Amino acid sequence: MAGKKPAKRLIEGTQLLSLLISIITIFIVQIVSIFAISVFIILDLNEKAENAADETVYILTEPLYNVDDSQIVRIADALLSSGRISGIVIDTSATGIVVDKPAPVQSRWIRPRIREVNHNDFFLGTIELQFSDDELLATIKRFLFTMVVAVIAILWVYLITTRVFIQKRTKRIFAALSIGINEIAAGNYAYNIQKTNYEDIDAIINLLNDMTRRIQGKNAELVEMNASLEQRVAERTAELEESLAELQRMQERLIESGKLSALGQLSAGIAHELNTPLGAIISAVSSMVTSFDKKLPEQPVFISSLSKKERDLYMKAVATGIETNKTLDIYLPSRRKTKGAEELLQQKKIPNSHEVTVLLADMGLLNNLDDLLPYLAIKKNKEILAEVSDTVIIRRMIEIIYESSKKASNVIEALRSYLTTTVSDETNVIDVETDIKKVLTLMHNLLKHGIKVKTEFSGLYVLARADTLSNVWMNLIRNAVQALNGSGEILIKTEKLDGRGIISIKDNGPGVSPEIQHRIFEPFFTTKNDIQGMGLGLDICRRIIESSQGKIWVQSVPGETVFFVSLPLAK
Repeated sequence: MAGKKPAKRLIEGTQLLSLLISIITIFIVQIVSIFAISVFIILDLNEKAENAADETVYILTEPLYNVDDSQIVRIADALLSSGRISGIVIDTSATGIVVDKPAPVQSRWIRPRIREVNHNDFFLGTIELQFSDDELLATIKRFLFTMVVAVIAILWVYLITTRVFIQKRTKRIFAALSIGINEIAAGNYAYNIQKTNYEDIDAIINLLNDMTRRIQGKNAELVEMNASLEQRVAERTAELEESLAELQRMQERLIESGKLSALGQLSAGIAHELNTPLGAIISAVSSMVTSFDKKLPEQPVFISSLSKKERDLYMKAVATGIETNKTLDIYLPSRRKTKGAEELLQQKKIPNSHEVTVLLADMGLLNNLDDLLPYLAIKKNKEILAEVSDTVIIRRMIEIIYESSKKASNVIEALRSYLTTTVSDETNVIDVETDIKKVLTLMHNLLKHGIKVKTEFSGLYVLARADTLSNVWMNLIRNAVQALNGSGEILIKTEKLDGRGIISIKDNGPGVSPEIQHRIFEPFFTTKNDIQGMGLGLDICRRIIESSQGKIWVQSVPGETVFFVSLPLAK
C-alpha cells in the first residue's frame, strides 16, 4: 500500500542500536585519546623549544662576540635546515639585524623563544626562535589514521560476528515460534510449540500453548451446547420478544430524555452567551454606584466654590458631555488626533494642556474642542473637567446598560433561532463599522489590558439581520481576546470584493490546530474549559451569517488566526 511505513525488525534494530552505541563509545575514546596525546606532544615540543633556544645561544655566543656576521648567517641556515625550528631572527648590538627569517606560519601551541646573548657581562644581542605545528599535526594525523584503521577493523569484526553467529541463531529461534503461531492462526489448536530453553522466549511460548488449551476447552463446550441448540433457541425467542417490547418502551422514554438533555445544554449555553453583556451591565452599575457614593455628596460644595467663568466651563462641559455620550457611536480618538488637540491647546496657551486633553479624550469631547476652547483659559480647568468627567461617564454607563440589555435580548433570539430549522428572511441595510464600534465599546474592559485593537474600515454597508449581526462580532472578538490570553493585537478590517462585503477579524494568538479547524463550527465542539464556553458561539455565528446569504470561514497558522465573514453588499 502506498505510503505504508516499512515494518521494523527486532533483531536488525537491536543490532543497529548496539552498533551505534559502540561507534559513539569508540568516537568518545578517540577524542579523549587525541586530546591527551596532543597535550603530551605540546608539552614535549615546548620543552624541546626551550632546549633548542639554550643550545642556539651557546652556539652563537662566540660569532656574536667576534662580530662574525657571515658565520652567524651560516649557523642560522643550518638551524633552519635541521627542521628543529621554522624561523629565526638575530639582532646584534654591533650591526643590528643580521638574520631575519621568520616562520611562514607560526605555531599556535609553541610560543616563540627570545633569548639575550651576553658574554662576560657584555650584551651581544637577541635571538628569537620561531616554531611550526608541522610535527604536532603529523603526529596527530598518524594517530588518527591508526585509530580509524582500528575502528574499521573492530566494526568489521563486530558485524561479521553478529551476522554469522548472533543473528542466525536468533532467527532460528524465532522461526520455530513463527511456525507455531501460523499453525494456531490456521486453526490447529492441538499444535504444541516446542520450548527453546531461553526463559524470555519460553514465557511467550507458554502463554501461546496455554491459550490453545483454553480454546480447545471452549470448543468442547460449544459442541456440547450445540446439541441442545433448538430447544434453547425457542426459549430465547420468547425472551427476545419480551425484550423487544421493553426496548420499544425504553426508546420512547429516551426520546423524551433527549429533548430534556438538549434543553439543559442550551440553557447552559444561554448563560455562557449572556456573560459578556451582563458583565458590561454589572461593571457599568458598579462604576455608577462608586461615583454616586463618593462624588455626589461633594458636588454641591464644589459647584458653589466656583467663580462665574469656572461655573460657565462646568455647565458647558456637562451639557456637551451628556449630549455626546447619549450614544455609544463615539470611539477612542487616535493618537494623532489626541496629539493635535494638545498642540492646539498649547498654541492657545491653555493651562494644563496635557491633562485637559486626556480628560476631554476620556469623555469623547475632542470633536467638540472648538466649542469648549473659549471656556478653557482658566487655571482650574483640570479640576473642573475631572469633576465633569464623573457625571459624563455616568451618562455613558447608562447607555452601556441600555445597549447591553439589547445585546442580551439578541443573544436569546440567536439561541432561539438555533433551535428552529428556519430563520427569518427579513434583512436591512447595516452599517457594519458602527455595529463593530458599539461592540468594542461594550467590550472595552476586556480589551484595555494588554490587548491592542486596530481597525481598517472602508465605509461598508451590507444586507443582514440587524438584531443578530452584532452577536457575531461579539463572539468573534471575544474568541480572539480569549486566544490572546491578555496580551496581543487584534486587527478588524472591512473591504468590498466582487459585490460582497468582507469583514475579517485577525489575532496574533497561538492559532487553531489544523486537525480541528474543520470542526470549530460544529455545535457543542469547544477547546475551552467549562467556564469559558460550551461550544455554541461559532455555530450560532454560522447560522446567523448563512441566514443572510453570507459565509463564514477561518484561516489559521501558528501565530495568526483570521475569521472571515462575507455578506451581500447594500446598494
